[in-house]
Amino acid sequence: MSLIDLLFGNPSARKKPASTVLRSSTQSSTSPAATRRELVRVVLRDTLRLHGIPAEWVGVETLNTMSREGKPGMHVRLLLRHWEPRLLPLCVALQGSFQSRLMIFDPLAEGWFAGVSWQFALPDNSVCPVMPDAGFWKAAPVVQPPAPVQPPLPAAAAHVPSPLLQHSQAPAQARREALEKMMAEGDRHHGAGAADAGPQAFRPTEPAGLV
Repeated sequence: MSLIDLLFGNPSARKKPASTVLRSSTQSSTSPAATRRELVRVVLRDTLRLHGIPAEWVGVETLNTMSREGKPGMHVRLLLRHWEPRLLPLCVALQGSFQSRLMIFDPLAEGWFAGVSWQFALPDNSVCPVMPDAGFWKAAPVVQPPAPVQPPLPAAAAHVPSPLLQHSQAPAQARREALEKMMAEGDRHHGAGAADAGPQAFRPTEPAGLV
């Protein structure tokens, strides 16, 4: 029964209290479509805030849809309202983040969510680049050089552990003997190198004469 029938004295309307009519009017204003539309706006705002994107850069429109089985749904259209070249390559990732958070807020969204589309709604298109020549698409893409890789260690250094590492879990006396052995081998190699170098390796110094 409508509110007009109640105001103009319809007999059947008098049988229902006014609170029942007002309750029905309130329920109709908060339809499932209106609730889902508000949910989409909240999720988009939360997604943009999560990734540090200004809220005014991306807007949203909702379109009511109907499935083949006659089930009502909703299609979301994201509006790109600000030209930012850094954002364009990330639109797919942003769309995925929005969809994931929508399913978290409403696990039943799979039953009514019909998909996402994008639309450029820029206030000024003059900031956008113009189409390049046809040969632009045939050119090889610019590939960034790989990061420099440090050369691997020599086979001896890579596979032969140091005596100190071998005895790292040994008692202090064993570690001390290993250290003394390393120092002795270093002194022996150093002495052999000096002897092989001959008299040119080290020259004795003499005090300079007085002028």
